[in-house]
Amino acid sequence: MKKLNYFELIDKYTNDELDEGERTKFETDLIINSDLYEQFKLYNEVISQFEDKELIDFNQVINEVSDSYNKNKHIQYKFPGAVNSYDVIAILVFIVLGIFLCLFYFYYLHV
Repeated sequence: MKKLNYFELIDKYTNDELDEGERTKFETDLIINSDLYEQFKLYNEVISQFEDKELIDFNQVINEVSDSYNKNKHIQYKFPGAVNSYDVIAILVFIVLGIFLCLFYFYYLHV
């Protein structure tokens, strides 16, 4: 069980979103895994501080924003005026061609 997944797993456990097998495994892991146990205690302390329902719903907003970010992070944004690899290749070809033509011209001019 990865440490990064603890929050999501603990949240599902406390909201009764795990099936019986997952719930049993979580409870076993809670006894065996000290990192999970510490995260679980911290989670419960934080949640106990929130008595207002709106503050608990903040967790749902954070999860939705996180899901949206994870879904869209593979999208590459292109800004106006941004140079892509084809532009760079075309510029390099023109530079090399220009240098070649200049050298060719000066060679035959001085021969």
